[in-house]
Amino acid sequence: MIKSTFSNDDVIILLNDVSDKVEIIDINNEKEKEKIKDMHYCDFIPTEEIPSREYLEIFDEMLDLTASKTAEYIAQLATKITKSYDNIVLVSLVRAGIIPAILIKRYCKQFLKKILNIMQLECLEEKV
Repeated sequence: MIKSTFSNDDVIILLNDVSDKVEIIDINNEKEKEKIKDMHYCDFIPTEEIPSREYLEIFDEMLDLTASKTAEYIAQLATKITKSYDNIVLVSLVRAGIIPAILIKRYCKQFLKKILNIMQLECLEEKV
């Protein structure tokens, strides 16, 4: 299994370390960008850098602008999910789904008094 910075109380990440099976790409390098043009995102791992101060300032500014609307949408979605289903397990692909799933889970626990489980799966692409 792969290490994560997320709390085990928030999410169960069902990932295997595939760094020896896929190419690690520096997406800031033009030569490497050309390589990934026709690749599916499951076939490479982009390198990640610590965000710059400017990036973090923009992030904080956008968070301030969108936080209340995001919270409203999370609350609506969590309420709809829990009204429609029992014994819920949220399953999503890694990268895009993990943060919203954690927010939904936390909202359900705190405000709806319902417990949800989250599993994050690695991208699975059928090879032809």
